[in-house]
Amino acid sequence: MALYTNMGHANGWRAIGRVAGLYRHPIKSMAAQSLANATIDHYGIAGDRRFALRRRGDQGGFPWLTASKLPALIRHTVCCESGDTPSRARMHVHAPGGDFISCDGDDLTRHFAEVHGVDVELAHLKQGMFDLAGLSVITAQTLASLATMIDMRMDARRFRPNVVIDTESSADPFPEDAWVGQALAFGNVESGAYASVTELDERCVMINFDPDTGLGSPQVLRTVVRERGNYAGVYAVPTRGGAIAVGDIAYVR
Repeated sequence: MALYTNMGHANGWRAIGRVAGLYRHPIKSMAAQSLANATIDHYGIAGDRRFALRRRGDQGGFPWLTASKLPALIRHTVCCESGDTPSRARMHVHAPGGDFISCDGDDLTRHFAEVHGVDVELAHLKQGMFDLAGLSVITAQTLASLATMIDMRMDARRFRPNVVIDTESSADPFPEDAWVGQALAFGNVESGAYASVTELDERCVMINFDPDTGLGSPQVLRTVVRERGNYAGVYAVPTRGGAIAVGDIAYVR
């Protein structure tokens, strides 16, 4: 039996599992950084999606270049220390071809113009460039259920989450569905981070792309659309900042 199931409820909180993975994406649509611990701030995981490539001349409501338009983006790795707050001066991008590109200056703009034929600039937004909410949460059980449906391994990074929770002994194949409208807490419920689960996470073509190779597997999105109404995981909005670490107990109320 999982250790957390022996813990009593505290102030209405119910232990549901443990944090099994933490990820941040310093530059939107580039490769995820796997973290052992992080800070949840007012917007989400500190340093997550605070930078993005803005398409110059795009006057639309979503000017960001993403892997849905350029799949090669997810094979670009942002190099910065896990404990650092990402900044132009502290970041380099490791391109698939092997180049290390400074984010401080015009080198990144030149790289994407010369290699990919796109005119972009690195933009910073304090509150982040999120599709709907600052925290994307998915369970290990949802990943395992989808892997069975599709008959292929489901790497969590394919779904671009911030937090992966293992509900361990839960028999529900998609346990996070039931959390919408409830609150999550991580670690110490008296002092740790809280987040309000606002809605199911509606998926797009991004989940088709292998996070290592960038190759597409259309059956992933097709299956999620057919079997899940195009939803996998949930969005959450931080309501109290605090530390979060792999191994922390996760609670809901």
